[in-house]
Amino acid sequence: MKAVTVKDLVDALGVSKQAVLARAQREGWLFEEQAVRGGRQRLYSLESIPEPVRRLVVAGRLQAVEPRLCTTASAVTPSAGTPVPAAFSSEVTVTAPADLTDTQRAARDARAAVLAAIRRLQADASCTQEAAMTALLTHARAGRLDAVIDKMLRSARDSRGRKGDAYPSVRTLKRWLSVRTASELAPKLPAADMRVPAWAADFMAEYRKPQKPCVTDAYALFAARWPGVSIHQVRRFLEKVGAVEQNRGRMLPRELKALRPFVRRDTSKLLPGDVYTADGHTFDAEIEHPDHGRPFRPEVTAIVDVATRRMVGWSIGLAESTWAVLDAQRHAFTTCGICSIFYVDNGGGYANAFQADEVLGMAARIGYEIRNSLPYNSQARGLMERSHQSVWVTAARSLPTYMGSGMDREARQKVFRITRAAMKAGGRSELLMAFRDFVAFAEAQAAAYNARPHSALPRIVDTVTGRRRHMSPLEAWQAARDEGWLPVMPEPEQAADMFRPYKLAVVRRGEVQLHNHRYFSAELDALDLHGEKVRVGYDIHDPSSVVIRDMDGRYICTAELDGNKRGYFPQSVIEQARDKRAAGRERRLQDKLEEVRAERDAGRVLEHSAGTGLYDPLLDIPAVRIPDAIESPVQLEDDTASRAPEVVQLPGTESRPRFGPDDDADQYRWLYRHPHAWDALDAEWLLGFVESSMYEALLPRLAYQGVAWTAEMEERAQRALQGGASAPEQGFEVAAG
Repeated sequence: MKAVTVKDLVDALGVSKQAVLARAQREGWLFEEQAVRGGRQRLYSLESIPEPVRRLVVAGRLQAVEPRLCTTASAVTPSAGTPVPAAFSSEVTVTAPADLTDTQRAARDARAAVLAAIRRLQADASCTQEAAMTALLTHARAGRLDAVIDKMLRSARDSRGRKGDAYPSVRTLKRWLSVRTASELAPKLPAADMRVPAWAADFMAEYRKPQKPCVTDAYALFAARWPGVSIHQVRRFLEKVGAVEQNRGRMLPRELKALRPFVRRDTSKLLPGDVYTADGHTFDAEIEHPDHGRPFRPEVTAIVDVATRRMVGWSIGLAESTWAVLDAQRHAFTTCGICSIFYVDNGGGYANAFQADEVLGMAARIGYEIRNSLPYNSQARGLMERSHQSVWVTAARSLPTYMGSGMDREARQKVFRITRAAMKAGGRSELLMAFRDFVAFAEAQAAAYNARPHSALPRIVDTVTGRRRHMSPLEAWQAARDEGWLPVMPEPEQAADMFRPYKLAVVRRGEVQLHNHRYFSAELDALDLHGEKVRVGYDIHDPSSVVIRDMDGRYICTAELDGNKRGYFPQSVIEQARDKRAAGRERRLQDKLEEVRAERDAGRVLEHSAGTGLYDPLLDIPAVRIPDAIESPVQLEDDTASRAPEVVQLPGTESRPRFGPDDDADQYRWLYRHPHAWDALDAEWLLGFVESSMYEALLPRLAYQGVAWTAEMEERAQRALQGGASAPEQGFEVAAG
């Protein structure tokens, strides 16, 4: 029974103690006596007191507890640890169902805190719930409430309720107090209508097509059968359909897998060399073809160790082929060790190469297992796909001949026109990287990738910066070695017998030509293989030698790069000849200068009147040629050689241009096209030029122009060298001077 003391009545009525006792006795207020220190006191029942007096008593008590309403959040929030009367705590236990939104949970917790504050106020003031609620809202509207409790009241109110008041009503608070569980305090949200409309199947039939029509286009076809359905209804329906169901039919099963769950593979338990994965990539930039110099996109085959992400092997091929795969394997096995499992794609292209007899034979001979992923399942080898982006696509973007989708279309067209115009002009474009330079470029890219921190590897503390970062593939590889792991390296005889990429070539005088390089072996001459076709096995990582096999695959020999190359003359003889040639040119220029000065001093003037006089062929000489004997550094034995007679060609004969010391390429082309004009000196010069490094550099362009040196030209030069000067087929020469 709720009771009040005489002091409470005195404070509420504002009268003396005697007046309260007299009124209580006169009106018959019920009371009980309670023993206290120093005597006994009366406790009057609140229900027996008249209503006006009772309201005054409650108001006095509420005024007495008003400072407690201005407390911190910890005093009123049940979750803060402040004890709440046991009779009310079970009704506001906070439980968070999984189906509530953040907004619902926030409103629920705010309402639970408001109810806890009301019950605390009711207990402290010994008043009714309605009185406590009225007092709380009155203080809130008067601005006398603590800021935290005020915010809770505002948050607890449903924004969809009545307007004009930021606080809930007493009726709303009573409804909250009547709930049994805290989850019922959460505001209800309108549930979406998930019923499938009757027209849904017809619209989805137009929308779910592989052509991926937009909503507007699909609706235009659908509206002819359902004119009463608006496009806004269609869009609202699509918002309720999941991504997989929306795209079923627009994306076939292979592409739809990108939206479905997947399995992440854990590589932390693997050791280096357990699994190698490989794939091919068509480089996204053009380079110079090693055979004919035209632009092309090479095929890069890369092999990555799954455990450490190290790129253990790579190869560059002119096209997608089995030999490029074999060369990449050989590079990986000889430098980083043999793997246990070789994991490759099972789709087209490179899968066919990995199923070739040569690859399967290597797997059986060396002792590793080939495993294939499911067809068209590139997600299974995302590690390899990502390495292409990190290494080769990034490398291609650094070249001016980048052909990928990120390149500006206009810039790509300009580069294309420049490179093709250079090829048509018979030269090479500076924009195209030479094949040998590209091999070095690719090696640098692979090395940079292996030394770069990789996000899939564990973190370490950088010894230089002191910061934490991911390990690089090389660091992960070395860490495994430090823990005792060692790679399984092939035996020497295995390494020597591993397959290289092979190309066919024809033996010419003990030489074979491959990628603008000449390889020589005396064994080719000893076996009399001149003119025979052989197979040449090369290593793009080491061009110093090639392996020669016959057409049946039997080993013949190992040919060395430029194995028969010697200096055209001893260096001392060449230097002396150069000095003599320079002195001769200097004397000729001095003679010419003296002749000009003499003409000026004598006042002689050469005049010519057009259209008068007789034609004199000696005054209309179209070409003047100094014989090669005068320019040749070997033939200058004395001073008289510089004064050899000039040879002129009369009109009507074929003109032979005069070539300077820097016009070797033009001189070669002219002589190639005019073999009837060769003499012994021309033949000797030609035989020397085709052995020079300049000719090797020019060979792709010369082959494209159709003037590459041939065996027939070689025989003709030998005959001219042995037989002296050949008679010209037209015109004649006279000695002037």
